[in-house]
Amino acid sequence: MIEAVQAVCPIDQNQMIEGRPAQGGIIRPIVNLPERPDWPEAFYLISHKARQGYTLEAPSDFDLPVRVSALVAATTTAVKIIAGINQTS
Repeated sequence: MIEAVQAVCPIDQNQMIEGRPAQGGIIRPIVNLPERPDWPEAFYLISHKARQGYTLEAPSDFDLPVRVSALVAATTTAVKIIAGINQTS
């Protein structure tokens, strides 16, 4: 997904993104869910419905068409991976 998005716009490679530790443009929150009073939908789903989840965000510094293309690239890649479609075809 990162490689697909990188073809559309740069990936933030900072070690801290929005005050959270990051690596290679990916933020993996370390959260003690039972102690958190308000849960975003992603936390609820990962806690009760799914084993894994992704929250995709496009960089607000870019124009809307670039942001949409970045999200489409990430989503299309994820669907292809889940479906077992060869990325090079």
